Amino acid sequence: MELLGKLEVDGHLLLAQVVNFGLLVFLLSFFLYKPLLRRIEEDEQKLKEAERIRAVIEQEKDAEAALLRRAHERAEAIIREAERIAQAMREEAAKEIAREKDRAIAQIHRQLRVSEGRKR
Repeated sequence: MELLGKLEVDGHLLLAQVVNFGLLVFLLSFFLYKPLLRRIEEDEQKLKEAERIRAVIEQEKDAEAALLRRAHERAEAIIREAERIAQAMREEAAKEIAREKDRAIAQIHRQLRVSEGRKR
């Protein structure tokens, strides 16, 4: 105490300041620090959940893109097959037309021979 007296420090005032500081620390801890920590932890949890949801959405997006790509490839394959079938049908129709033309020409030739035979 003698040292405090030489430094002109009032012991009662120092004790009051220590008590006030302790009370301030307790109040700030109770009303500010703990709620702030709780809020930070809640925000971290929300951030982790948002990251998890983002990852799920990214996976779904990738899956949908792959599905769309496969559907596009399948559609192209169907179109190629339809074009191949249409080409085969055109070729068959052209052959049928040629056969019909040949039959018609042959029939016309027969009729001409028959009518030439009648004229003689």
